[in-house]
Amino acid sequence: MLPYLAFLRRHFAGVLRDANRIFVLHHPQVTSPAHALPVLRRLRRYGNNSLLYVTAGAATAAGSVVQERARLFHGHIDRLARMEEAFTMDVPGWVSVCANAYRLWREAGAY
Repeated sequence: MLPYLAFLRRHFAGVLRDANRIFVLHHPQVTSPAHALPVLRRLRRYGNNSLLYVTAGAATAAGSVVQERARLFHGHIDRLARMEEAFTMDVPGWVSVCANAYRLWREAGAY
């Protein structure tokens, strides 16, 4: 392993062990708690980490976040930008999702 990659791996493991973070997951195939729970379980192996998974669609108000279970939050946004078009992402929507998730996380005492 390249020295820099080894450093990044150690650093990320340290961040996971700090257990005071909300990790964000957004992927077109992650659309329900059943898809997000395996990731949350993996994060929880290192400590009391939380997961916010974000889905796109018009069915729910953009920027809204619900707590689905302990340390699992579901955020809604109008659309997800593809990686090659990341510069077109909905910045206000993401800021709203992150702020609302953080507020719920603090209210839940998950920090």
